[in-house]
Amino acid sequence: MPCSSDAAIRKIPSKWQSWNTKDSQSLHPLQIQIFRRGIELLKVGGLISYSTCSLNPIENEAVVAAALKEFKGKIRLVKAELPGFKFQKGFKSWKFLNLKSKAKLESKGDEESFFDEYNSFADVPSELHGHVRETMFADHYDAEVLEQLPACLRVMPQHQNTSGFFITIIEKIAELDG
Repeated sequence: MPCSSDAAIRKIPSKWQSWNTKDSQSLHPLQIQIFRRGIELLKVGGLISYSTCSLNPIENEAVVAAALKEFKGKIRLVKAELPGFKFQKGFKSWKFLNLKSKAKLESKGDEESFFDEYNSFADVPSELHGHVRETMFADHYDAEVLEQLPACLRVMPQHQNTSGFFITIIEKIAELDG
């Protein structure tokens, strides 16, 4: 899956020079589109893996949650097994972070965060609505969808001396409508 590769920064330090929160924001709709198409092409009983080398929940849990919501009752998460790997469970909630502009950072001083933080799409200023979408926020999804997300795996870079990865497996359990 195309991703921002933010979990590879430890192994590719030069990525810091161009890293931006907009990378994940711009990839999110494409990731949903590709994942949706994969699920549509999958036969009932078939498995599909969604994996990125990003640890940003906008590229990971939010994409999986969007699929679970759209195909409710037609797909399910399968608990992935990675013997020998340390990992963390997927997130059931997350905050949306947007990198502040250089001008905004300079006007606020050193004690401020580098990010604007939002818990809901309703909190996002209208000028950001062009690239920020409701599907990026945990509160867009119901509890039934969010409770499934810990079945996803987050392989953290420090656990195996690798890059970081997000991994999940979905099984198609019924034909899609339409």
